[in-house]
Amino acid sequence: MRDVTIQSVAIPPGTDARYRAVVQSALDAIIVIDELGQITEFNPAAERVFGWRREQVIGLEVAEVIIPPEMRDNHRRGFRRHLMTGTSTILDRRLELVAIRAGGERFPVELTVTRIDGGTMAYFTAFIRDLTEQKRLLAAEADHARYDIVTGLQRYSVLEPQMIRAFENAGAFAAVVFIDLDRFHGINGSLGHKNGDEVLRAVGVRLQSLASEQVAVCHFASDEFVVVQQGGDGAAAVRLAESIRKLLTLPFEGKGYRVLLTATIGISYAPAHGDIALDLMRRAQAAAERGKVLGRNCVCPFQTEDMQDIEDRTVMGGLLREAVQAGELMLQYQPQFSASDMRLSGFESLLRWSSPLLGDVAPDRFIPIAEGLGLIREIGDWVIREACRQIRLWLDAGYTGFTIAVNVSPQQLRRAGLHRAVADALQEFRVPGHMLEIELTESSVLENLVRVKDELRRLKALGTLLTLDDFGTGHSSLAYLKHFAWDKLKIDQSFVRGLPHSVLDASVSRAILTLGRDLGLRVAAEGVETTSQADFLRDLGCDELQGYLMGQPAPADAAQVHFKAIRA
Repeated sequence: MRDVTIQSVAIPPGTDARYRAVVQSALDAIIVIDELGQITEFNPAAERVFGWRREQVIGLEVAEVIIPPEMRDNHRRGFRRHLMTGTSTILDRRLELVAIRAGGERFPVELTVTRIDGGTMAYFTAFIRDLTEQKRLLAAEADHARYDIVTGLQRYSVLEPQMIRAFENAGAFAAVVFIDLDRFHGINGSLGHKNGDEVLRAVGVRLQSLASEQVAVCHFASDEFVVVQQGGDGAAAVRLAESIRKLLTLPFEGKGYRVLLTATIGISYAPAHGDIALDLMRRAQAAAERGKVLGRNCVCPFQTEDMQDIEDRTVMGGLLREAVQAGELMLQYQPQFSASDMRLSGFESLLRWSSPLLGDVAPDRFIPIAEGLGLIREIGDWVIREACRQIRLWLDAGYTGFTIAVNVSPQQLRRAGLHRAVADALQEFRVPGHMLEIELTESSVLENLVRVKDELRRLKALGTLLTLDDFGTGHSSLAYLKHFAWDKLKIDQSFVRGLPHSVLDASVSRAILTLGRDLGLRVAAEGVETTSQADFLRDLGCDELQGYLMGQPAPADAAQVHFKAIRA
């Protein structure tokens, strides 16, 4: 039987106890062999790495234990050549090789071999590090760089070089299909991000099912995806986009939830709309933006008008950044009146931009750009502060019994801190909370259910009034009225416009007023332009009226005349 105790032959002669201790306690595998290629030492780390016990391998040829079969003859020839000539290709070098475990599993290792001459015999010490986990992490990192961790789809950065090569083929048709999931923030808000990620992963699976040699699919960002079709024509691209839209309307079901999605899709073509990948992407995105304006859940091929929109956004975006600092933004105030006696009850503040270069820019043009540039929080905070400043000016002038309403965008609600901005402004200008009214749209509530609930609770704690604006135009739900502490509902002007002659508008207005009364909420109507509309709403029991009949939006100095009318 072989002597497998740690004797002088096991570790090269002349080494002391400290060397032996290091070998036994080392984290890396250490294997010592003699001139015959036989193992004389196999430390505990080597046992863990290779799966052999020390007593099983002492005296065995190292090639038979750790080297894959097809590499053993090369090892033996190289070992003999070194013993005869002293030359070596591996001594004192750090190499990455493949080794084999006791069960036959191959795995990557880092190997360093040193030679120690001990009297009449040379010994070779191999320091071996298992690279399996390191290689796994590197592969995972490479996969993460190529593939989105949530959807499993390749990233746009991987697809873009393919697009560039495809578009280099002059005259060949290709289409870029940009897919934007509609109101996906609401999914995250209502189901939580974990389930939201599951839905995105399922979206990725459905889109990947369309992939082929001609169709490539990738994840672009957040809830946006890109599909590139090579070959075909515009009609084929539209058919592909429509099939994607319909595919995404099928229910997504998981543990405890069932989700219905829609998508707005923009398409651009090469070479008709350009042959540069970045330009085609931007044009497909611009077409999708037009689809959102049209009502979402649609397919929109790029049009030349969209090009002007892109240029407008580029120019306007640069100017808007400067406008915030240059004082080009202002608030105008539209009066609101008690319907019963037509006494002034407050104002709605409306944001305006007067640009030295562009002139007066409508909010529906610059607000989406502000949101896209991430400026809406800065602008929104300014609006809140400016409204509170104006309240203080009017209070100091002796005016009382009014409120000022400010509109809050969905993006402001998605970011934490709205209540802090309100609290700071109220404190700075010494304004009672009940004089500031916060207006939210139904869509903003839908997209931010979790955050909205917390923000509304904090805003109510400040004493502010909460209004649900444009009620009836979005995803009306009694759950919003039950779970959130609203003070007022506003009937959207689209229902007021047809009064008193439209039976449908009258029925909707009556239903909203009845609902508001039963819930103890004030109900206001906006867009009142005729005396007959005002009389009809008053007879129905509407609490407040707002519209051009009573007063148009005006700067603070001009709006102040409504206070003077009361005094007169």
